[in-house]
Amino acid sequence: MKGELTYKRRIRDRFDDFFAKYNRIFGTGKITAATIDITVYLFVLLYVYTAYEKLKNHQNFEKTLSHSELLGAYAWFVSWAVPITEILVSLLLILPWQAIRKIALWSATIMIGLFSFYIIYMLLFVPPENRTCECGGVVSSMV
Repeated sequence: MKGELTYKRRIRDRFDDFFAKYNRIFGTGKITAATIDITVYLFVLLYVYTAYEKLKNHQNFEKTLSHSELLGAYAWFVSWAVPITEILVSLLLILPWQAIRKIALWSATIMIGLFSFYIIYMLLFVPPENRTCECGGVVSSMV
């Protein structure tokens, strides 16, 4: 009985340490661990889905990129780099080590930012008949 209580206390202490680390890493503690976990798993879902779609239709994705004014010269490289990076970031996001997870969260945020800049560029500077987007899902209907 005493050993079981000690085991439960160690588990509870680990959970307390886990939440304390989240609060130290991400600021004042106003962001809860659940909020961070939900964000992480939404990023993973998004990136795994988009990487799968890009790899499933890789030839079409590369062809579409080659018609892009901005990325046309680098279409082959970008067509492989983007889905591989999405898969890598997704894997890093689900690892339990906080330092790696923090780097992966920043990477995921930067990737979303780059994608947003690309979409804004397409909307502002490329005529509608020349817009190319092999984004998949809802986003491709927006461009």
